[in-house]
Amino acid sequence: MIAANGEPLPIEIKYGRVDFKGLLAFMEKFKIDEGLIVSYEIEETRKIDGKTIRIIPAFKYLAK
Repeated sequence: MIAANGEPLPIEIKYGRVDFKGLLAFMEKFKIDEGLIVSYEIEETRKIDGKTIRIIPAFKYLAK
């Protein structure tokens, strides 16, 4: 997890199948509305239970 603009931003790194359970549980416990998953090649945004999870490919995350 990192702090972005003073707000915590949970980050998970996934190589294979993208699973949201752990990240969602963390976000629920700490009342965080936005999270990030760094994947091998998937890029999309998901809204699950009022939470926003951005999935970005590793090469884009590392290029920042």
